[in-house]
Amino acid sequence: MTLDDLINIIARMPGRRPMTITSAQRNVLDVMSGPLWVIAGPGSGKTEVLVLRCLRLMYVDRVNPRSMLVTTFTEKAARSLHAVPAF
Repeated sequence: MTLDDLINIIARMPGRRPMTITSAQRNVLDVMSGPLWVIAGPGSGKTEVLVLRCLRLMYVDRVNPRSMLVTTFTEKAARSLHAVPAF
């Protein structure tokens, strides 16, 4: 599976709003070496991109989710991240 396959699968999920990924968000999804620090303004899609990155690592790159650490600074974003399943 590729990243584009994953994005298409997510976009086709029932009840899902249309997904548009900006070039800056795509850059976050494409960087695959070392840790990544994402800084952006409110409403820019940071949390969604972090979730997509986690899903990419798990389902495209086959990284064990127990080896990932994702943090955020707001309770709202933390609740969104908590919804990502851990295996």
